[in-house]
Amino acid sequence: VTLSNMSSIGSPLPRAPEHGDCVYLDYQATTPVWPEVAAAMTPYLTHHWGNPSSGHAFGRPCGAAIGQARAAVAELIGAEPSEICFTGCGSESDNFAIVGALEMEEARRRGAGGAALPRPHVVASNIEHPAVELCIEALCAAGRLQATYVPVG
Repeated sequence: VTLSNMSSIGSPLPRAPEHGDCVYLDYQATTPVWPEVAAAMTPYLTHHWGNPSSGHAFGRPCGAAIGQARAAVAELIGAEPSEICFTGCGSESDNFAIVGALEMEEARRRGAGGAALPRPHVVASNIEHPAVELCIEALCAAGRLQATYVPVG
C-alpha cells in the first residue's frame, strides 16, 4: 500500500490485497490509522519518545504535543482541555468511566447526607466486555457497588 493514492480523512482507507472482499467489523479491538494521523505521530514514535509527564528534555516535547492534542480535541467537541483525558486502551477507558461515575455518585451521596442509603446499584448486560465485568465485580467485592446482570435478547 502506498501513501500517494490516499485521500483525506473521511474517505475509505486503502485495503491490503489479502483482505479481498472481507469487511472488518472488530473496531472495538483496533482500527486503521489514517495516513495524516500516522504522519502527525511519526516524530513521537521515532525521535521524541520521552515520558510526557517528565520535565526533562526527552519528555517536554511529548508533553507539549499531548497538550496541543488535548486542546484540539477539546475545541473540536466544545469542551475544555482539562475535560479531555486520553487513555491507553478500551479497558482503561471502561474502568475510568465506571469508577468515575461511581465516585461522582458517592460524592453526591456524601454531600446529601446519604450515609444510610444502600450501595449504588448498576445494571449491566450478561455479555459485557471482560473489562467492564471485572471492574464491576471488583467494586462489588470492595463493598462499593451492587450489580445486576440482565440477559440480552
